[in-house]
Amino acid sequence: MRKFMAGLLICGACGVCGAEDAPQQSGMERHRAFHAEAVKLNEAQCAEQKGEWAPPAEGKPAECMLPTTDAGKICRSNSQCTVACVSKVDPRYSKNRYVVAECLRTSRWDGCFFYVEGGQVVQAECN
Repeated sequence: MRKFMAGLLICGACGVCGAEDAPQQSGMERHRAFHAEAVKLNEAQCAEQKGEWAPPAEGKPAECMLPTTDAGKICRSNSQCTVACVSKVDPRYSKNRYVVAECLRTSRWDGCFFYVEGGQVVQAECN
């Protein structure tokens, strides 16, 4: 997890910089980066980082599911979460413009994710 968060603070050609100088990434970009770091881990490394080893499922290989430090915390924007603010409610079926969202629970990249900014879904991806 620390490696991932440090990776968020790297500025293109300028090297390492402060969080205020880091380019803003969308929740989906941050989730993809977190997932990419988690899948590099073997089972022992996963356990060391308090991750859960997920067996192969639906054509996907076994992989490490790293927890986030703020898993399940209610949020309205990605800036309130270490990785991403997501909703389980598909906005197409929501009667309200605003959705209930929570900070991403694990690095797993499975199913549908509805990324939230300002209480509204701004990106969606299903895989």
